[in-house]
Amino acid sequence: MPQSKGSRYNAYATHNSVQLIRGGAGYFSKMEEMIDSSLYSIHLQVYIFDENETGNRIADALIKAAKRNVKIYLLVDGYASQRLSDSFIFRLRDAGVNFAYFEQVFRTRYFYIGRRMHAKVLVVDSFKAMVAGINISDRYNDINNIPAWLDWGIYVEGETAEVLNNNCIALWNRSRTRPKYIPVKSAWADFSHEEECQVRVRRNDWVKRRTEITKSYLEMFKRAQSHIIIMSGYFWPARRLLRKMAAASRRGVKIKLILAGHSDIDIAKHAERYMYRWLFRNSIEIYEYQDNVLHGKIAVYDNKWVTG
Repeated sequence: MPQSKGSRYNAYATHNSVQLIRGGAGYFSKMEEMIDSSLYSIHLQVYIFDENETGNRIADALIKAAKRNVKIYLLVDGYASQRLSDSFIFRLRDAGVNFAYFEQVFRTRYFYIGRRMHAKVLVVDSFKAMVAGINISDRYNDINNIPAWLDWGIYVEGETAEVLNNNCIALWNRSRTRPKYIPVKSAWADFSHEEECQVRVRRNDWVKRRTEITKSYLEMFKRAQSHIIIMSGYFWPARRLLRKMAAASRRGVKIKLILAGHSDIDIAKHAERYMYRWLFRNSIEIYEYQDNVLHGKIAVYDNKWVTG
């Protein structure tokens, strides 16, 4: 297995094949396809895992994989996924799926002490990975002719999947109350290095003072020469980001924001619109997506760089 450059978070992993995945039915079909193709290991870490049609489909796929002796590690947030029933969890564990809650210190239906895990990542065989803003629930899927919330995911094969796999292992092994991850074989031996797409894994972790995603946005505002397009379901940037955005606009960079027209958090949308006057004063264009709830977070500049 090659040594991944991406294991250092500021470095790019080069040997990758990358695909943009739109949320909804296509995303969950891709997730099932990845699980069904697994040979050795699966890491699935997600903020919301609901016990509904979509959740049961993914659970069934995991159970089928576990019965093929694939090592599966499912980590869900202790607060956002607390409605999972004991029978649902038992069905997973009884099939051989390693299931755990993230940092479940104390929780009730309305209150939680401990950190949240907001990740949504699936890694298969340390070789295939998908990272998104998409939780496992019906509202993120196309169910009963109701379109999914608009969101995006990135599917990758190659070095970056190994980096993400190592991240998942580290997070899983952090707790002393769950069984440790047991290293298994990966599918790296079958990977062709003909693809050369540079990918860099970025994380924000305020407790550990890791602000890699924020730094990526600052880098974008500094380097852009032509244009920037940002799509965000929740737009409340810090003052430092707003200053850099305004500076980019002053030097002639065309900036377009695609924001939610309909939000799942009404008060957040009102707070967001409070900034519109400032944005217009700084020659920043605003578009509101109207078809459904916009949940996606994605940005691109000069048609050569993109971040989720």
